[in-house]
Amino acid sequence: MRIAFCDNSTLSQILFIDVVREWDSKERPECFSTGQELLKAAEEAPAFDIVFLDSYLPMENGADIAAKLRKISPETGIVFIVNSSEHALDAYSLHALHYLVKPIRVEEVCEAFRRLESLRQK
Repeated sequence: MRIAFCDNSTLSQILFIDVVREWDSKERPECFSTGQELLKAAEEAPAFDIVFLDSYLPMENGADIAAKLRKISPETGIVFIVNSSEHALDAYSLHALHYLVKPIRVEEVCEAFRRLESLRQK
């Protein structure tokens, strides 16, 4: 599975890797500090299965990045990660797979993967 995490915080990236490895020790998520780095990587094959995207990136809007990602890879599951629930409508309008409020917990990441699997089975 190709997993991406986009957050400008190195600590958040490290914690996310730990959470994913707790879920499945074989998975190796790709981490990005900017939306532009994420979008460039998204153009490479295979497509990301799932992207965990911070809504608050310096000089970038997570919703804008998600909209561009949708054009590159419409099948990629997008999970917004935020500090508050104020951008839930943005996530909804972009057909986000899930919406997580920091700090991220293993159970929430597992739920995002369950939702992705459920969509793929339809």
